[in-house]
Amino acid sequence: MMTVSKFEQLKNLVSQDYKNTYLYVDESFRFIETIYKKTAEYLGCQLNNISFLTSENGLIPLGYHFRDAISIDKEGFFGFQLLIKLEDEGFNINNCGRSFADKNLLPPSGIVLYISIQKIDANVYSVVTPHLEKDEIGSKKFTINTYENLSYAEFLESCFNVMEKILEGGLNERSRRLSLESNSVNKVAFGFQLPLSE
Repeated sequence: MMTVSKFEQLKNLVSQDYKNTYLYVDESFRFIETIYKKTAEYLGCQLNNISFLTSENGLIPLGYHFRDAISIDKEGFFGFQLLIKLEDEGFNINNCGRSFADKNLLPPSGIVLYISIQKIDANVYSVVTPHLEKDEIGSKKFTINTYENLSYAEFLESCFNVMEKILEGGLNERSRRLSLESNSVNKVAFGFQLPLSE
């Protein structure tokens, strides 16, 4: 019987760690891609109406991998932003002035969803997303089993309810959020893409 040297044992541990890490990351990225596709399917829009944003709010071009748009928080969640484009033209700020735009008071041309995921079991993920509770927007943790299509339903409905609530409020809701943001140290878990003007 041949014995394995201590060095080989260490190398084997690192080799196995490589395999496990690659597998974890690949499976997590596939799940993120599934969320992207299921969001488009749920909303009834084309995939090109939804984009990944980098942490600097740069768009990831269609067809490119979104790995550079992923951030990892201190709890190990993979965080990402999905931009749902609602209007191609954008709002003309010439009628209201630059300050209106600087304070995010323009009607949105899209909505940004902030989503975080973490694998908790073979096919089960914890997903944190904006959630509407008694007319207030907070965040909620959902558990999704990738083999159960119904487990996506509550998560997707929560995302839609928050988007609808924000858009229904129009300028009044944007003004209210501006007031809350100036009095809060917490990062808002929901945002808008501001249209660019010529």
